[in-house]
Amino acid sequence: MFTINARVSPARSRVFWRRAAPEGGEIVDYTAPVLYTVKEACAVLRVSNWKLYQLIRSQQLASVRIGKRRLVPRDAVDALIARLRGEEPW
Repeated sequence: MFTINARVSPARSRVFWRRAAPEGGEIVDYTAPVLYTVKEACAVLRVSNWKLYQLIRSQQLASVRIGKRRLVPRDAVDALIARLRGEEPW
């Protein structure tokens, strides 16, 4: 069973997740943003801004607007990758 502890870094205002592996294994620290900016989503998917907005317009990739910012949920990125790999139907 995994133990998950979360803490917020005041310098970056991001949540850092710490997962302790079972049987005294290695501890892994990583940041886990819930929403990616357009730039971050492009980096994760390794596509251009134009291609990302094309995926959003064609409704292949879900996004949300908060104020003037367009943000892409991490789950939407994971779902797109799963669909492209053929693991999930459209």
